[in-house]
Amino acid sequence: MATIVHTDEDFAKTYVFRTQDEHVLYISDFKEGVATVELTDDHTLDSLARVIFGCFSKKSNFAEAILKAYHCDENVRFKGFAININGKLVNITKEDCDIDEIIELIKQAEKETQEETMANSFGQLVEFFTGIPKEVSYVRAIVKIEFKDEASEKSWNEWFESAESEEQNEIVSFGDLLARYSQSAMKDGYPFETAVTRSYLKLSAMDENLDDAMKQYAIDKLIECWKYGKELKEWNDGRTKSDLENLIDEI
Repeated sequence: MATIVHTDEDFAKTYVFRTQDEHVLYISDFKEGVATVELTDDHTLDSLARVIFGCFSKKSNFAEAILKAYHCDENVRFKGFAININGKLVNITKEDCDIDEIIELIKQAEKETQEETMANSFGQLVEFFTGIPKEVSYVRAIVKIEFKDEASEKSWNEWFESAESEEQNEIVSFGDLLARYSQSAMKDGYPFETAVTRSYLKLSAMDENLDDAMKQYAIDKLIECWKYGKELKEWNDGRTKSDLENLIDEI
């Protein structure tokens, strides 16, 4: 069903578009053809998804209404939405727009923001009581290490749990965090080499007790078990101390 709207109110450039059946869309921004939608209690997930889906209909006047509200020139075109879920934007375009898909994308974003909030709170408590940096607890709670296969995961877990001495614990912790920090950086858009270099330097600075031999032991185990073991081996074989030092200013 096409979504027909009229511009109801304007609060400091947050426009309220009201539909025929009295649902509302709160649009806080419109840039490069993308309208940012703010979630409110006016909608259920189903009703919001249906309103957004209807905005892409050829019979909808939403595109015309928002271009007029933001005084856009004739070259600007409405492309889609960015739904703001507690600061996390869920992008919806006509090409991938489906009511059920919109609902699932919002649910997933809500789940992720809730998990991030819980992990951050947990990290603050851990740092307060144990002195372990909040950032470490956070990345361990949020990022799951990706392994080559089930056998590799089993081998890694057995190796990780076998650590008894302080030195062994430092080695397995370095390997664990190198994988998690690198995966987190790659998720943020960094290529593998940059992600692992950033993570390696960061962790080396966090624990100055680790010598090169200890870090190499952890890297060798990651090469064996980690999903990105092949890439890590290539990075490890090609790196030198001077290479890493030269990258510090670049990253």
